[in-house]
Amino acid sequence: MKNNITALVGAGAVLEIGGPTTKCITCKVIDKIQTVTGSDPYCESKEPILKEIYKRIDNLKAYKGVVNFEHLLHTTELLQTLKTGWRNPVNQTVSSSLTPFVIPESDYFFENDNRLNAAQEDLLVFVANEVNKYNENFKNDNASYSWYSDFWKRNKSIWNVTNLNYDTTIEKSLGKYEDGFEKVDNNYSRFNPRKFEEASISTIAHLHGCINYGYPKGILNEYLHQDSFEDLYKMNSFEEAKETWFGRSTGSSQSSEQTIKGPIITGLHKLEKTATYPYSHYLYNFQKSIFQNHCLLVVGYGFGDLYLNDIMERMNRIHGNNKRVVIITYYGDLFWSNDHTTIKYPESDSAYRFFANMLKKENIWSDHNKDKFDAKKPVKTKDGTCLVYLKGFKEAAENHSDEIFTFFNS
Repeated sequence: MKNNITALVGAGAVLEIGGPTTKCITCKVIDKIQTVTGSDPYCESKEPILKEIYKRIDNLKAYKGVVNFEHLLHTTELLQTLKTGWRNPVNQTVSSSLTPFVIPESDYFFENDNRLNAAQEDLLVFVANEVNKYNENFKNDNASYSWYSDFWKRNKSIWNVTNLNYDTTIEKSLGKYEDGFEKVDNNYSRFNPRKFEEASISTIAHLHGCINYGYPKGILNEYLHQDSFEDLYKMNSFEEAKETWFGRSTGSSQSSEQTIKGPIITGLHKLEKTATYPYSHYLYNFQKSIFQNHCLLVVGYGFGDLYLNDIMERMNRIHGNNKRVVIITYYGDLFWSNDHTTIKYPESDSAYRFFANMLKKENIWSDHNKDKFDAKKPVKTKDGTCLVYLKGFKEAAENHSDEIFTFFNS
């Protein structure tokens, strides 16, 4: 009997099919100039707001050289929170308790309501456009990336995929899948948790959003007592979805901090942002699949979302020696010694902790009996419960697919 496989897919999984790196997106987005409307709608200015935010964060010693677009969005949300609190000091629902402890260094980000809005919109649209480029290229030139499609189709059992990316490349690869959305009319698909829950085929859950997600127009009254204002619908295309993204209010967390629960979930408050459909059910399903499935594939994920790490680290307790975990990641030449037998640079703390738990060892990049290992082979636990591939998704898919699926079914 084939085992169901839980898969968590991160940004690194699509780099070799043309996906942009976080660094690449960040470098490009901070060069964008924002168009800011003044109090006179006919008066516009061109301002490098995202670059200014980037420079200020990068000046902090702790963030020097590591600032990315997620930090930028998170900062705009915090600034929006403070601005709203200063302007509405008696309204508890919009004023963070931090507000009276912070004094603005200048009025630049607060004197014009449109500055932060313009920065947020430009950032989200830019990220989505970059995703759409490689998504469309994959659709139109699938033959060039057959290794990617073949890997997802090769598994003859059921996938429970939680995709942290915003593209639809896995959907295109599988062809037949369930994401829980069902047609409302020719323009919209609405999420039905029962449809997703009762699926007997592979499931795909975009936990952090999708470029085809958006908001319905003109049909909300029909579901007034069923849907939340923040619920996402699925459109027929990215261009149709993008048209619905802006010009509406955004939500706040219980602490009165702005949290944009939109079609593209990014920033540093992702867990807060999953409290709407389909995300809340997708997160529940991920937790459930970790409990039910003893097979877990983690591909292209940087271990930066601590709440997901905590869920996956329960594999040891839930499944013990029955667990089968495969981690596919990438370490370029800069990480290795000249003979490619030792790792020179440590992981982030969160990544190191995850690897240490899954491999059940503290010195994770050494053999149990010697200080070096063969980087051409997967790192494997003594008890045979975890494999780690360090040369990227394409190398693993092309050269180790049989080994991976045999391992899952062992």
